[in-house]
Amino acid sequence: MPALKKPDNDLAFDDQEKAEYLADSIELQCSLNPAPPDLEHVNRVENEVLRRSSLPPKDDLPSVSADEVQKLIRELKPRKAPGLDGVNNKAIKCFSAPLVALLVAIFNTCIQNCHFPEAWKEAVIIGIPKPGKPRDLPTSYRPISLLSGLGKLFEKVLKSRLSDHLLGKA
Repeated sequence: MPALKKPDNDLAFDDQEKAEYLADSIELQCSLNPAPPDLEHVNRVENEVLRRSSLPPKDDLPSVSADEVQKLIRELKPRKAPGLDGVNNKAIKCFSAPLVALLVAIFNTCIQNCHFPEAWKEAVIIGIPKPGKPRDLPTSYRPISLLSGLGKLFEKVLKSRLSDHLLGKA
């Protein structure tokens, strides 16, 4: 990444300093005053949430199977950047059967304990340059969060169960 212009038009060459200016720029962009909410939309959403939350609880989600996880692993795109754990999809695609079985056991334990591991929620944030924008300005970068591939795999497992539950398939 090239040197970035500081607010005082000085240049930041040091990686730590550039990271701080990118973070400050992103925080400023994301903390602008939001538009007033559409109250009609808010009411519709609240009513739908209340209606759906009054359904009887279902805590008997089906167990995760090795076949299910292997199918999801086959569908992973191998050229995705890894998250903070450094485990990329290419490595996950090479998991042996015993490693997949261990992953299945972890996923099932997480579901039984209503737990999503904190490490799978942590992201590495990188800046991707916006096309046609000057590369010396922090606002010329789009933030991308790189999350754990294992966490994304678990999210897909949860998504299928939640979808089935909400659509009445399970």
